[in-house]
Amino acid sequence: TTIDTSHRPGADAVRVDADMPAHKHGMVSKPALTPLGDGRWQVDGMMLHMPGHWEVWVEVDRGEDTRRAVFEVRLEPFSE
Repeated sequence: TTIDTSHRPGADAVRVDADMPAHKHGMVSKPALTPLGDGRWQVDGMMLHMPGHWEVWVEVDRGEDTRRAVFEVRLEPFSE
């Protein structure tokens, strides 16, 4: 997954994580972010390890300003 921050060039840092609010826990692994240049970042290692309601959040720092976006995700169990 690539996150495009080109509308705000020069991001100092980007953080991405996910939580399951109902279970009060997050992912079992920590995602790794790699700056690709031109305001783009690559995220590897996002593992939503169980079905249910997840909140995936992205924080972007630029100077003293931090912006956060939260995405609601619902994973359904696999059916056989």
